[in-house]
Amino acid sequence: MRYGADHKQATRARILDAAMILLARGGAGAVTVHGVMRAADLSHGGFYAHFESREALLEAALTAAAERTLSALFGAPADVAQLALRDVIGRYLGRAHLEADTGCPLPATCGGALDESSDAARRRTVQRYRDALAAVAPDQPTADALLALMVGGLAVARALGGDDGEAVLRACRMTARQLATPAS
Repeated sequence: MRYGADHKQATRARILDAAMILLARGGAGAVTVHGVMRAADLSHGGFYAHFESREALLEAALTAAAERTLSALFGAPADVAQLALRDVIGRYLGRAHLEADTGCPLPATCGGALDESSDAARRRTVQRYRDALAAVAPDQPTADALLALMVGGLAVARALGGDDGEAVLRACRMTARQLATPAS
């Protein structure tokens, strides 16, 4: 049976979406070829028609998840100058982001071991977040502290879940907004 021209692209997108969900929920260790293909409701054998290796999939999932999150937080690059840091903090440390299937990949990947190429992708991803925050923060040290607070806060909130997770998000939002307000 012959498929349309868009079939391969659509199948690759399904695999990538499944990988992003597993990455956000369980970190890099949760992204296995078998697990991703099962989550995408596809046979294991078709994987290599779309990605050359698990590491290539992991790198693509990390990059795509970061792109999606950064776009949701900051919008188009032209919009950055119009952004209020307070709004970025609120979106990142909000309930919707906590509950998102494919939210920020950093809480699930910053502490885990990755292969060399995926680790390089993780470093590039962290740098993209640093750069995005630096564009709206008072200075680079504040941007770095905010990134650590926000990523760590989201990781703890995801681990706790429920009301306890919400309490962590509230505390982190309050602290991040205080940190982001320049001293007078």
